[in-house]
Amino acid sequence: ITGWLRKDSWKFDDVYDLGDPDNTEGWEAINVKEYSVNNGGYFIDPKQDDPYVQSSKLSLSADNYNAIEMNMSSNCPDGNAKLYFATTSSPSYSEDKMVPFEVNNDGDWQIYTIYMANHDSWKGTISGIRINPADKGEKLKKDVDTVGFDWIKMINTSKKPMIVGQGINSASYPLGGLIIFEYWIKNPFANNFEDVRLGAQVRTNSPQGEWIDDRDNDKVVALNSGTYETSKEYKRSFKMPVFSSYGSYDTHWVILNHNTGDWHDDKEEANAFVIEAPPQPQLDLVILIDTTGSMGPYIADAQASASEIVNALDSTGFDYRVAIADYRDYPKLPYGGSTDYVYNLNQPFSSDKSAIVDSINGLNLGWGADWKESVYSALVESMLDVNKDSVNNPDNYGWRKGAFKSIILMGDAPPHDPEPWTGGYTLDSVTYWSENIDPIRVYSIVVGYDSNAYTAFSEISEKTGGKAYLSPTASDVADTIIKAIEDMENDSYGVEVKITPIQSETDPGDSVMYSVNITNKGDVADVYDVSFGTENLAGSYRGYPLAIQHSWITFDNSKMKLDPSVSETRFLAINVPENWAGMEDVIYTFSVSAESETDETIGNISSAELKVKADKRSMIEYSKLEIQWLSELVDGSTIDHGIKNALLAKLTNAESKADQAIVNLDSGKVETANNMLQASRNMLNAFVHQVDAQCDKKVSQPDAGMLKERANQITEDIEKAKAES
Repeated sequence: ITGWLRKDSWKFDDVYDLGDPDNTEGWEAINVKEYSVNNGGYFIDPKQDDPYVQSSKLSLSADNYNAIEMNMSSNCPDGNAKLYFATTSSPSYSEDKMVPFEVNNDGDWQIYTIYMANHDSWKGTISGIRINPADKGEKLKKDVDTVGFDWIKMINTSKKPMIVGQGINSASYPLGGLIIFEYWIKNPFANNFEDVRLGAQVRTNSPQGEWIDDRDNDKVVALNSGTYETSKEYKRSFKMPVFSSYGSYDTHWVILNHNTGDWHDDKEEANAFVIEAPPQPQLDLVILIDTTGSMGPYIADAQASASEIVNALDSTGFDYRVAIADYRDYPKLPYGGSTDYVYNLNQPFSSDKSAIVDSINGLNLGWGADWKESVYSALVESMLDVNKDSVNNPDNYGWRKGAFKSIILMGDAPPHDPEPWTGGYTLDSVTYWSENIDPIRVYSIVVGYDSNAYTAFSEISEKTGGKAYLSPTASDVADTIIKAIEDMENDSYGVEVKITPIQSETDPGDSVMYSVNITNKGDVADVYDVSFGTENLAGSYRGYPLAIQHSWITFDNSKMKLDPSVSETRFLAINVPENWAGMEDVIYTFSVSAESETDETIGNISSAELKVKADKRSMIEYSKLEIQWLSELVDGSTIDHGIKNALLAKLTNAESKADQAIVNLDSGKVETANNMLQASRNMLNAFVHQVDAQCDKKVSQPDAGMLKERANQITEDIEKAKAES
């Protein structure tokens, strides 16, 4: 081994050299058939089991060296190498002072760097090093399993793990949810690199915000030796805060020493992922107005406020399109005149504000002859015409799938019922087409004081899922239209949560599965925040346990995107642990809620129950908890130290006997379990006797009374557990 320190010095000079012929420089070969120093190398021919070399007369400060490096070749049958070390405070080689590493056993020379500073015992003075190049050699096969050492060094290296690639997985809407940071990391050492902390940060990109951390989800790992450039070997979850905003995010991958906080490496990436805003709800609205002669002042008010009406649409948050249509009556006496019509589309669907305003302002009056008007024809034709017109007018694409579809119907006269001309439309005709086009809701505004018109319009709105409004004077018209638009926004959302079954029961150690069905009851697509919750128990045995533990729950609470009238079912499993503690049956209440991300006022919650049935084992577990609670009371009291220790010893013994009762019960030895319970009860009685003996002496009277009461309760519960079959 070249460059090795002279054996009469025994102080490391960083490089050890075994270049002198037949001079091992103090290295001793153990469990070998033979060894030699030649051609600048130290060679050993191992025996079958546990071959190694060692140098055991060192005196080196661990502070000066963080790694051992060697150039070695091996033909051994395995590559399971180990590097042992000894210190002056722990002078023997042992498994607790060993670092394993992998060796290439194809006979090629290779440099191995073994990082030592992560080992808890690498401190003080290093007094020896032992290298096991393999678990074993080849039996009776000389020279086919030779191990050679060219040189060995104690070094203080600046090598460190490096991030050689990174990636990220995120859901479409990760607000409050998890994204996964992925790390491709090169570990330059032959051994695994311990205690590496995977850290991650995010920040908004534009405007650039502060880095946000989620340390609770940091992961401490051991990096495998080698380079991982093609496999996603290391992952770390990051919980996005619920206050996150929509937009693009920068990300920051960090690897550092978990114990010291020193960074090994980090990588930043701009615009690594995007939190998309939920889809803007769509509104397709037809404003359908009676333009017969009596409507003059009402239409004038709508025209004067046309810009305000469009601004009201802006404030809803809808991605809206508006069509403008009007109706009068059948163009033949006695229904109407030659300039009248049952329906006319003035402006196909458009989101152009100026075009909408101009179309409202372009409405003009006809005649309409008799009292009743072509209301049903106007409604049915408007429902159908915007679709038909898309063939002839490229600016109009018909009703959009998934959009909230509505008609504002404004007039002052009731419909012909049934209509006496071709088609003969009735309220049933309107209802039929409303239901068959996704549906379409009619928001009716009756202007003036005609009660028959209000009755008819109200029935139309009721049948189609809309609302009816009364606008007595012309000055009320614009405000009423705006009120109808605001109501559309509220009516477009809805969600229902349903848990099945609503009641169930189980034994400790078993699981129960529930189905959670969430339905979008609104008329537009929406995204819902889904969450699980628990309620405190009322009247549970002595106040315990309080609620379902979240660790029992398996449930996907990621965000849910649903189209209108679409449902999704997720399954919720409650896994009651085997060591569940209970003296009597307990009914837990839990709930699942879904809240609209678009409108925080929209949501729904559903609750269900789970009964966990108490048995002999759960009663013993509960008695153990009671003993632990009593121990905490004693430990936190002001009782004399000596007496406190004696009391705690009795409680520890009582708990141990309860533990033994559970072990025997699980083995089917019920009688032995009961004997252990009796022994536990005896220790509690001894506890009570000692408290009695020290009352008003080394235990205050209030403390004595409280401790005796608790202990007596536990003995009663142990007796119940004994009696349980």
